Amino acid sequence: MSIKSVDIHTELELPDIKEVREKTGLDEFLLHYFILDYLFWLSFLLICYLYLKKRKNRV
Repeated sequence: MSIKSVDIHTELELPDIKEVREKTGLDEFLLHYFILDYLFWLSFLLICYLYLKKRKNRV
């Protein structure tokens, strides 16, 4: 009684990651998302800073 080992990795063809990125545009989406997210929080902090600075100068 002998057991045959089967390598399933040779039978599977995985798509190339570069092709997937080009087709989906995921990299471009993530880049825009993180840039917009960064700008949003930066502007939020700037507004808070200016508001508190103005409020402090009133008193």
